[in-house]
Formats: sequence, C-alpha cells, structure tokens
Amino acid sequence: MPKFFDQYTTVPSGLSYVGKDEKAVLIREGAPLTIHSISKQPDQFNPGKDRYVLTVELDGEQRGMAFGAGTVFSRDALLESMAEYLTGETAEPVTVKLVQAGRAILIEEAE
Repeated sequence: MPKFFDQYTTVPSGLSYVGKDEKAVLIREGAPLTIHSISKQPDQFNPGKDRYVLTVELDGEQRGMAFGAGTVFSRDALLESMAEYLTGETAEPVTVKLVQAGRAILIEEAE
C-alpha cells in the first residue's frame, strides 16, 4: 500500500503575502503599490475575527496583503468602499501608499 506522501501533491497557497518587515519598508520609502482586489475573509490566525485580503501589485508581482478587520475604523471604511469600487465594471486598479499613524497602518492615495 502506498504511503500518503507518495501520492500527495502540494497545492500552492496562491499569493505570496507582504509581511510586517516588507510593510515597514513600504511605509519608510512611501513606495506606491497598486490594489487590484479586496475581499473580507475569516482570519485564520484570529478565530472569530475577519481580515481584509488585498491583491496588490508590488514590483511587477501579484502579492497578497492582509489587515485585521475591526481594528482601525478609518481603514476599514476605506477598504469597504474600495472593495465595492473595484467590483464595478468601470473600475481601475487603485494606486496607494502605506502610512504609519501611531501603531496603525493606514492607506492613502499615492502621489
């Protein structure tokens, strides 16, 4: 009888996520990134809570970026509104930058 891993094929998880250290560099440099889509999903690391998952383009590569929902009201409102906009037929990707405001990371229009 074959062993489990003799038959199992690893399924890639999809996007490579932008981590805390990369976010710090983006904030420090004021680097622009383009948001293509936003979804609200259960947070696998915080059971019972949700998170916003953004598909962003960074250095020509599609990446994932996540923010906890319910932690920063102004960011939540912006992401909800942007998610609705991005599902529209005439929507274009949105170019933004990350900004540190105390302990929170905010999203602003890139200049």
